[in-house]
Amino acid sequence: MLGLALAFGSWSGPGALLAAAAALGLGLALMRPAPVRRLAELGFRLGGGRWPRLFGRLRAGARAMAPLSRPATGAGLLLLGLAGWAAEATAFWLLLGWLGAPLPLATAAGIFALATLGGGASGMPGGLGGAEAAMLGLLALAGVPAAPALAATAIIRLTTLWFAVGLGALFLAPAEASAARAGAGGRDVPHP
Repeated sequence: MLGLALAFGSWSGPGALLAAAAALGLGLALMRPAPVRRLAELGFRLGGGRWPRLFGRLRAGARAMAPLSRPATGAGLLLLGLAGWAAEATAFWLLLGWLGAPLPLATAAGIFALATLGGGASGMPGGLGGAEAAMLGLLALAGVPAAPALAATAIIRLTTLWFAVGLGALFLAPAEASAARAGAGGRDVPHP
């Protein structure tokens, strides 16, 4: 989504296209487990055998990604992810229009994507604080007045983050009870 927003948004020029290509390239590279596994092995060797647990987990994660790297599965996951991001970005764009601060769809999508990534970079769960600060700053740079920017940020974060958290909380107890009845004791429960 970030790559598309940068490539087709109001930010033009070779820098935006380079950033879009880098985002797309990184996403595609992460879908291939073999390079991730090789990087983990290289890191272990270059580190002189330090942090075996870290590099072991990276290798295990790469192995676990293997089923997801099949082209058909990867394409389906990519389309599903793009649909979700597009829906959230469109909701943000519509919300800004309803609040009297219309922006072009590509600009709103770019702000939403960059703010979400900025929140993730903050290291806080759900990007708390970082995503909101980035979104408010980017909206200010786009010329959106403070009142609609604050309202749009609060509403979109409530509906995109906290709604999902609420759904997860709602289903957590029944899922744990089901796992306990199955005698999983922390192990994976086979799907019916």
